[in-house]
Amino acid sequence: MKKWVSLLLSVVIVLLLSACSPTPMKDPGKLYYKRIEPSYGSIDSVIAPETKEMSGIGNDIGKILDLYFEGPEDPSLESPFPRNTTVVKWATIDNTLLLTFSKEFGQLSGVDLTIACGCIARTITELTSIQRINFQVENTLLNGEHSISMSRKNLELIDDSMERLVTNITVYYSDANRRYLVGKEISVNRADQADVVAYLIKQLSTPPKDSDLLSPLPDGTKLLDATIENKVCKVNFSSEFDGRVWRNAEAQRLSLMSVVNTLTQMEQIDHVEFYSEGNLLTQYRLLHIPGPMSWDDRVIGPVRTGLKEFDASLYLSNGSDEYLVCVPTRVQQTSGMTKAEMIVRELIAYKGANGFVSPIPSNTKINFVTVQQDTCYIDLSKEFIEKPDQVSLAVRCLIASVCSLKEIQNAVITVDGTVPAGELRSYFEQNTLDPNWIL
Repeated sequence: MKKWVSLLLSVVIVLLLSACSPTPMKDPGKLYYKRIEPSYGSIDSVIAPETKEMSGIGNDIGKILDLYFEGPEDPSLESPFPRNTTVVKWATIDNTLLLTFSKEFGQLSGVDLTIACGCIARTITELTSIQRINFQVENTLLNGEHSISMSRKNLELIDDSMERLVTNITVYYSDANRRYLVGKEISVNRADQADVVAYLIKQLSTPPKDSDLLSPLPDGTKLLDATIENKVCKVNFSSEFDGRVWRNAEAQRLSLMSVVNTLTQMEQIDHVEFYSEGNLLTQYRLLHIPGPMSWDDRVIGPVRTGLKEFDASLYLSNGSDEYLVCVPTRVQQTSGMTKAEMIVRELIAYKGANGFVSPIPSNTKINFVTVQQDTCYIDLSKEFIEKPDQVSLAVRCLIASVCSLKEIQNAVITVDGTVPAGELRSYFEQNTLDPNWIL
């Protein structure tokens, strides 16, 4: 009895193993499709084959085309043709195949057209004796021409066109402290600008492995669409972009500027405009967005201590007459000058960008900046108070910025050696940082 049971189990195991093993193809053939994640640099890094059973098909071009347009099963591949593209008719003359496509095929141009033609040409020329393929669209032009031709010999030209269309772009991620952007260079195809935008945003969502860099975008953020017009790129994000915003203003600034600094490296983009679910964003939680935003290298890190830079916190205005926003800034340390004095100089010289401005008049002169024990004494020229409605915020800006240095607890501000009289006097009486000033 035990022998019969043992024999029965052996038979079951053999049957199971047979069922799990893939059945070898009797007549395999390669059909070429577009890689979803191309690396560019060679034809096989842009398109790749999927092996399919070709039994009963042989050299029948009609059946090959029918099988081809069923599309790939491999999740790393996709059809290079627009949705609903069909072959209206085909014919062969000697070793040349004449293909006429539906109007959808006419939507392709540039490198996308080259890839689509290359995929079908390589498929047909490897499976049949066809040497050349002529492509055309029914009742319309194809990329401005009545037809285009591709032969077995010039398929290698696809690789050359890719290399000419490849450029290096730096993707800007958040550092571990969410204070600065840190760039990583990647190679991308610049033929279709909208596709490049989508690809770069996807990269922002997935920081490099084995690094301490973080995605600057809120979790779950997706790009719904992007358009470029008059050098302004309008990026429309899913609701997560402004629904799961990072808590502090520094991280929120990085979310915006990572997109801006990454995309504005493209020749066709000078500014970026933000949308969420189709709605224009003029406020990003704590931050005011005054309009399309542009490149700003001051947000880029890391702080290069080897070049005598130090990490400073400048407290600037961002559309509010009362509150300040922390803006991390790399400051180059100068011999014979204290950090406090350098911060004051940075605040006066700060050129506004993307809604961040210094409330201190740019023509203000520094009479002196000294530090005694834990108190910083700042004396400025009369231009500091030439705009009375900005004085309160300007004083807060100075106090908050110099008191961000761990060695300073208080800041005493005077104008030409004295505290201004009258209504302005009360603004100068507060000498320590009040957290309520800060967004």
